[in-house]
Amino acid sequence: MEDLLSELEETFSGTASNGTTSNCTALIKGGQLELQAPEPGTNQLAIEAINYLDAEGADPETNPDLAQIFGSEGSSFTVTESSDNELQPLRTTSYATASATISQQQDGYGDGYLQDISVKPDGTIVGRYSNQQSVEQAQVRLADFADYRGLEPTSNNAYKATAMAGEPTIGEAGEGAFGQVLGNTLEGSNVDLGREFTDMIMTQRNFQANSKSITTADEIFDTLMRLK
Repeated sequence: MEDLLSELEETFSGTASNGTTSNCTALIKGGQLELQAPEPGTNQLAIEAINYLDAEGADPETNPDLAQIFGSEGSSFTVTESSDNELQPLRTTSYATASATISQQQDGYGDGYLQDISVKPDGTIVGRYSNQQSVEQAQVRLADFADYRGLEPTSNNAYKATAMAGEPTIGEAGEGAFGQVLGNTLEGSNVDLGREFTDMIMTQRNFQANSKSITTADEIFDTLMRLK
């Protein structure tokens, strides 16, 4: 098939019934032999016969494997005019100026879903996606106060601003007096020592009460044994 296609995709000339000569290009398209004229117009070209030759010039008698897709060698054909009027010859134009190659590059990436989040020292929150892309989502802003003792402690090692603490100064981590943001780190300096001591005393009292209950129960059992 490839050998036959290489033979048919060549320009050849034929003589019409009116004695005029026509040049056209023959190729296989959709399993049919198609002739394309280089110039639009009426063409009376007819094919009398097709001879099959491979790349080395051998015919079906010397090369039995040569495909004869249009029948036996020497078969007659009739050219039918196509209704496709949009077929235009391929033309190129060259100018006496410098030329350049126009190329395109693809810099996109596929869809992805969020897999991990990390925080930079400057407070920038970075999201890592399944398509190997990292996108900066937001930035954590820091606040500074004139009187830290005026801050009101809340739950989860957090503090709430009050009027006694003064007006907050907002800035970015690493600038001026602001420190850095450490990701995946719990700030130990926010521990409420008073509450921690209270919890420790309550735990100790509960332990003493449980111990006293065991002692009392032991004394009751001992008294019952003596009565017996």
